[in-house]
Amino acid sequence: MRNLIITQSALWTLAVALLAPMVACGGSDEAQSAAAALQGVTEVQSASGGSTCTLITAQELEAIVLMPVQPSSAAVSAGGCVWDTPDDPDGFVMVAVVSGDYWEKPNHSPGYKALSGIGSEAFVINELDGWKAGALLTGEMAIVVRVDVSGETEAMAVELLQKVVSNANKKDEEAEKKANVTN
Repeated sequence: MRNLIITQSALWTLAVALLAPMVACGGSDEAQSAAAALQGVTEVQSASGGSTCTLITAQELEAIVLMPVQPSSAAVSAGGCVWDTPDDPDGFVMVAVVSGDYWEKPNHSPGYKALSGIGSEAFVINELDGWKAGALLTGEMAIVVRVDVSGETEAMAVELLQKVVSNANKKDEEAEKKANVTN
């Protein structure tokens, strides 16, 4: 069963269980740019607000998971957001931004697959009845996504990760332009 029952303790446990299996250093210019857009994202948020939550829209999520999504009443600590799927009452989608200190590739886990072209390191893995994908953007910042809906696929998790990283890069570029205009 994929019920998402949330308590403060359960949120922390979920965040650690999903994010702790991610330590590397360095990063490409693209990865550093995306991470710059995410600095300071550590507060608890819901999908209706907060900087992590604005890294992907409901419409973008729906196009990826092929079903409607809605902001969840649940929030994940460590800079994460959760969306529920009304067509799949047990389903959810999660996006989290975490410190690179928690990055560790789950490369010893069955089904681990390294990804290229997303950040300095990236992976996708099937676990806990869903798909998880993560990318290390710099030694200081990582993004992890989880797709746990009926009919979820590896491709959905990878596409979601790519979209969130791309959107983070766009936000960073917009912030840089705005800073240049005001200076």
